[in-house]
Amino acid sequence: MMKLFERKGTRRPKGNAPLAPATLKRALDGTIRYPMLRRIRDWRYGVVDGRVDADVEAAREGTSAWLHRLRSEFAEVTSHELQSLQADTAQLVWQLDSHLAEVEGAREALQRATEKRESTPDDPGTDELARRGVAEQRDSEAAIRSRRLREHRRRVVGPADAEVGRVKQELERAQRECGTLRAQIDVTHDVYVARAKRLLHFHQRRAATYRRGFVRSAVRRQADREVVAAFARPDALFTLPEWALPHDGRGWTPSGTGHSEATNNKEGTLQ
Repeated sequence: MMKLFERKGTRRPKGNAPLAPATLKRALDGTIRYPMLRRIRDWRYGVVDGRVDADVEAAREGTSAWLHRLRSEFAEVTSHELQSLQADTAQLVWQLDSHLAEVEGAREALQRATEKRESTPDDPGTDELARRGVAEQRDSEAAIRSRRLREHRRRVVGPADAEVGRVKQELERAQRECGTLRAQIDVTHDVYVARAKRLLHFHQRRAATYRRGFVRSAVRRQADREVVAAFARPDALFTLPEWALPHDGRGWTPSGTGHSEATNNKEGTLQ
């Protein structure tokens, strides 16, 4: 990486600027502390860099080797967060996949059962309606017709209706399971998004402290105005990773490929 704002004889503060990922990981269990000693070091890095002649293109864009290292640290720790999120949701995702397969199977079964019911006549036909048994010779035509209708509905229509109802219940159950699992995955994701936002805020604070030190030092030595103005602007180097951004209501998925998108298009309960 290109070294900016450094020249022979320039003395930098002791200690490395970026924090180790493990340190930040532990800090996320509570809140990310920004102790005074770390703040002074970050400010001091800016002061030292601001003393250096900054006639380079990167400086005019408001960046430096230190800021790039801090951005790399942010990318690394948010990558660790994504890996943890995927591990914490792996079992839920496996269960969701299983229930989504059940939903698809139940939907196909419902279509078949519905088609069968629609093709089933509500009455057995004229000949069957008039059919008389040996013991029914003296019964009226109305009684015979009513009896044949009841028999047809019990033997043919009833089972077809029952099959449609049974498959509907199975589909609804699988949809409810998918909705519950989707909600659990989303809650876990929300927790990690909150953690990513805390990381973002923490790194932005560190960058802002560095920039204040840089601007103060650069102004004192009457540095290039473009450089001073660039470092005085709010930092734009740090943004939330894609997995922590809103996804147009489709919900986050561990693979990042829209796992639930197709399901959402077909299942209102999963949206």
